[in-house]
Amino acid sequence: MKWWRRHRGKNRPVIRKDEMRNQSNGELMHKIERILEAGNDETMDADRLEAYLAELQERAPVMEDYDAAAEWEKTKEEHAFLFELEESGPSGRSGIWSGFQKIRAAEIFIATALCLVITANAFGHNPARWFLDWVDGIIRISNAEPSGSMILPQDDGSEYHSLSEALDAYDINSDTVPRWI
Repeated sequence: MKWWRRHRGKNRPVIRKDEMRNQSNGELMHKIERILEAGNDETMDADRLEAYLAELQERAPVMEDYDAAAEWEKTKEEHAFLFELEESGPSGRSGIWSGFQKIRAAEIFIATALCLVITANAFGHNPARWFLDWVDGIIRISNAEPSGSMILPQDDGSEYHSLSEALDAYDINSDTVPRWI
C-alpha cells in the first residue's frame, strides 16, 4: 500500500508548529535522521520530513547565491591588519637563517669533508686513523679488573659462588665478559 493512501484522512499525523518551535535545531536534525533511516519511499513520513526541513530553513536559511571571492574580499577589507606584509631587514632578508639555508650549509660542509678525506686517502694518508688516535688521547678505555669482589659466601645455597665458576661451567671465555659495570 502506498504511503499516501495510509496517511489520508484521520490516520494522517498532525504536525504542530509549537511542538517544533520548542525543539532545538539538533533535535530536529535528529528527528529528520530517524525519519530517513526508518523506512523506504513507501513507509517514510514525507509530510513530517518536509515540515521539519521547512522549520530548519526558516530558522537558519541556507545561502543559495554564495560568492566565495566576494566573501574573501570582504574579509580582507574588515581585517586588513592580518594581511599586511612585515618589513624585513634592508637586504630583504632577516638576520636569522631559514631552515633551507641551514640544510644547505650542512650539505656543503659534509661534501667538503668527504672530498678532503678522499683526497687525503689518495695521497696515502688516513684521516680516520688520525681522528681515532686523537680520540684515544682524550678518551681512555680500560680493561681493568673489577673493583669489587664477585665471590658469594660459602654458606650461600647458590649453585655457583663466583663469576669464574659460572663461566667455566658454561664454557664461556672470560674475555667476552665486561670487566666493569
